[in-house]
Amino acid sequence: MLLRFDQAALLLVVSALKGSCSDPLFQPTILSPNSTDVWDVGDVRTVSWSNHDLDIPPSQHGEILLGYNEPSTNTSTAYYQQPLAQGFLISDQVVNVVVPAVPSGDFYFIVLNGDANAQTGLFAIVNPASPAGPSSANVTLPATISISSAPPATVSHWSTSGNSSSQTATSDQTASATASTPSSSSAPNGVQPRVAGDGWRWFAAVAIMVVATGFNV
Repeated sequence: MLLRFDQAALLLVVSALKGSCSDPLFQPTILSPNSTDVWDVGDVRTVSWSNHDLDIPPSQHGEILLGYNEPSTNTSTAYYQQPLAQGFLISDQVVNVVVPAVPSGDFYFIVLNGDANAQTGLFAIVNPASPAGPSSANVTLPATISISSAPPATVSHWSTSGNSSSQTATSDQTASATASTPSSSSAPNGVQPRVAGDGWRWFAAVAIMVVATGFNV
């Protein structure tokens, strides 16, 4: 009887911890791109961010998403189903992407997703095959985009305090060449909250030990 009660209690604790950790655990500051940047379709561009004063686990992976602010409706949408890059370490603070073929415009943004969620302001992408005005309400945004693999970025590994070390390496990133369908979000700026991974598991493990010890004393 005692064992069954303990199991039920632990399940409630784990369930509550999952629900309480739906918000990002970390929010790095994206340095590039910024509002003054202009990306050309087909180019390899670098997304960089700062983890200063953030205690991000060295094994935490992330993904880079492209999003846009719909000019005619002012709603934000991102291509959540197909990231521009994925599988890299958030501790790398840098990753390369290939700019996909989207219409010219100054209404695009980048999302850094993982346990760490961060978003840029709006910046411009130029497509010579789609020379529409950068803020035109008549621009038709594609329902799908094609993603190409980018060469690895050279990174300088940083400590959790933001001080650089002498080690450098190439980031381990992957990108698919398949198409994706954009997903709209009701969250601010089109960013959908992610369920935290390693963070809630750690808290759950600690809670399980505490509860189990308390019930068996």
